[in-house]
Order: sequence, then C-alpha cells, then structure tokens
Amino acid sequence: MASASHEDILRAMPIAQQISVFLENRPGRLGTLCEVLADKGVNIQAIMVPSGTDYGIVHVIVDRHEDALQSLEERGYRTYTSRVLDVTLGDHPGALADLADRLAANQIDVKYAYSAVGGHGRLILAVNDVERAQELI
Repeated sequence: MASASHEDILRAMPIAQQISVFLENRPGRLGTLCEVLADKGVNIQAIMVPSGTDYGIVHVIVDRHEDALQSLEERGYRTYTSRVLDVTLGDHPGALADLADRLAANQIDVKYAYSAVGGHGRLILAVNDVERAQELI
C-alpha cells in the first residue's frame, strides 16, 4: 500500500479541542444537549454518539469551544476536554488506510475516529500523541 501523500491528506487543521459529555442513554437526552448548544449559538461541527446501555460519552467539536463549555456547565452537564486531530483526507479508496498505516508505523495509536461536516473526507482522530501525529501528517 502506498503511503499517504500531501495530495491524499489535503490538510491537517490545528489540533482541535474536543468536548466529551456524559449523557444518559434515554429518549430526548441527545436532542436536549444539542438544544443547549444551539441556544448559545454554538454550531456542532462533528459529533460521535456511541452505543451504550445506561450512559455514554458523546464527543463533539464545536465552533465556539468556551461558549459551549460555559453553557453545558450552567446546565449541569459533566464534561471534559481533550485534544484531537482534525484531518481532511482525499476522497478515494485507501486514503484512510494510508493515514492509519503511517501513524502505526510511527507507534501512534488511534483510539477512535469519527467523521465531521465540512470539507471532503474530514476525520476527527483521537490518538495517543497528537503533536507527533500532526507532524507526520
């Protein structure tokens, strides 16, 4: 498999601040979370809602990080912030495989990944070493 080129990985955006929210797995909880952000004028750019039983951790990337945290805190949500990579890939078979192989060859573990809106092939990656991974990309 060929390694990812700069044409394949169009750009690595700055390391993003991901907000993780503990959320009860019940009807309406996700909608309420999204409404809290919308009421503050915060736009969700990426979201991952995991499957779970009673509770889950919803991960979001937003356009106004501090406003989102403030709004969530005011409403009593338990949150934490972590740094993740926000990468735009080429739109062709093998682009993600090439990126994953490059990271693995440099001992960088992908903990999880999810897609985002905007651009083409935009991917959020939680890795064990964001600085090294960003340099490689």
